[in-house]
Amino acid sequence: MKKGILLIFGFMLMSVMRAEGEVLLIDDFNRCQKPNLISGDYGVWSKTDWDRSMFCSDSLTSNPGIVYGGKGCSLQLDYDVDSPRPAYAGLWMRLEKIDLRRYAYLIFYVRGDYRKCFTSRFKIELKNMVKLLKGEDVERCPYKEPRRGKIKESDIAIYEVEGIDAQWRQVVVPLAPALRDADFSEAFEFTIVFDDEFVTQKKGRIFIDNIYFSDGEILSYSCGEPVQVREVLAYNAPPKVVFAAPASVCVDEMVALDASGTTDEKPECLTYFWNLGDGTKAEGEKIDKVYKKSGTYNVVLEVDDNQCTECSKGSFSKAVKVNTPPSAEAGKDIALCLDASQEYKITLDGSKSRDPDADRLTYKWDFGDGNSGSGEKV
Repeated sequence: MKKGILLIFGFMLMSVMRAEGEVLLIDDFNRCQKPNLISGDYGVWSKTDWDRSMFCSDSLTSNPGIVYGGKGCSLQLDYDVDSPRPAYAGLWMRLEKIDLRRYAYLIFYVRGDYRKCFTSRFKIELKNMVKLLKGEDVERCPYKEPRRGKIKESDIAIYEVEGIDAQWRQVVVPLAPALRDADFSEAFEFTIVFDDEFVTQKKGRIFIDNIYFSDGEILSYSCGEPVQVREVLAYNAPPKVVFAAPASVCVDEMVALDASGTTDEKPECLTYFWNLGDGTKAEGEKIDKVYKKSGTYNVVLEVDDNQCTECSKGSFSKAVKVNTPPSAEAGKDIALCLDASQEYKITLDGSKSRDPDADRLTYKWDFGDGNSGSGEKV
């Protein structure tokens, strides 16, 4: 089971005094280029690559009326999770295995675009590396099993950020609850998540700037009350995906694909997406499919538990062979005139039989008199 920590908090425009200490600036975007200042790449992601009804795009804007501090650039995120299906998308940013135990806070700045719609809230995640039992590092929740070893539980801290408006706001994320309950000695990713069930606007634009970690204590605020934090435990593991399908079927035969054996901690939340190997797709726990051409088709099923983490999806694939029946040719008709005392030996030749799939043929004969035979010629 993958374990995480969910912290829900609001934030306000504030001036923060902090004790002298270590500050690790991830990016202020003033160079207006990738990667970030600790050599980590960043980009965008969505729930699925093939569903264009949900997406997120990133760019760097140098508009002085938008940029935090009026110089350099700020990161612009345009998102759309207005989809008929459960949808989420967002930003990922590599942290290059930072030891978060050295820091007390994650701090960044955010604002919405007053010229467009924007959500007043979204989620963020901090993700740690996991270890294989044999010591190999892997990123959290790979979709395929590693070649060696077995993955231990992974660590993820999830936060809900509320109060975004058209002004620059400072977000202060206390790391102590996450560090208390999980190992964040090798944090590898910072993620922003636009979840269609959580955002207040399903299409919009926000800006991000000055992402950094600080070990200094937040001592006081120039106005307003301290940020309130409520800690909730959250758990998620990817679905264990299986489906039943025949190994071989005939052209134009109805094929039943059944994924009812798939399991998850929240089975009521599962959605099923099929790639049927011939360019067609389908949705649903159980589907029927008819293949019009012979061949071997790799059927891939992706199941999502819609918990809006990268561990929300699991997949399984299986090859289905679609066969075209051979064309049987027994040769020319044979007419014989016999009396009761005569016996004749005839040869039956099936060598002109053909198979469109070029499969190896076997021959079985029924002589019509209760006897049978086998072979290309009898």
